[in-house]
Amino acid sequence: MEQTGSSGKRSYLRPAERRRQLLEAAGAVVERDGLYGLTMVAVTAEAGVSRRLLYNHFPDLATLVRAYVGDRLVVFMHDTDDLFSTAEQSRVDLARALFTRIRSIPAADRLLVRTLLAGAAPPELAEIRQLVENGIQQRWRQISTTTDDGPSIDQRVIVVAQVALTLADYLDRDEITAAHADQMVVEAANMLPK
Repeated sequence: MEQTGSSGKRSYLRPAERRRQLLEAAGAVVERDGLYGLTMVAVTAEAGVSRRLLYNHFPDLATLVRAYVGDRLVVFMHDTDDLFSTAEQSRVDLARALFTRIRSIPAADRLLVRTLLAGAAPPELAEIRQLVENGIQQRWRQISTTTDDGPSIDQRVIVVAQVALTLADYLDRDEITAAHADQMVVEAANMLPK
């Protein structure tokens, strides 16, 4: 809830701090109610602010949703950047390292990426979905030695990413063992071009 001073008025936050507070409130709503539960009313209630204040930072729901998703995806993509800086590891070793990193990403963020990749997000996120797909595909292409640039390779990369995200959730829920997850990561990695 919004902190208030002794006079009962809302405390002042700098614009960047307020934006961060509103995006964190959006995250709490998404975690509780899912991406489709993200509404302006829900975020104002979660943040304890007026709708006017929210609209001052985000003029409409589409802008808020894009900002929230973009904010979370920057974290997701940044968390895996260093793994693609060296092309000397095998695809299996890279897949294992990526899976370890994916496991450290909060479950809500993994769900968000899976939802985007599956095309199950609200229509206003189609552009962001395309950016995420392109980012994942380009990362693999930068370490791949194959000369085949066909669309089936790009689709395989996305499928493997979805498999890794799903396996991480299964492990979190103790529905599979770490050894079984590792075996499936290796099998998925072998679907990818070298």
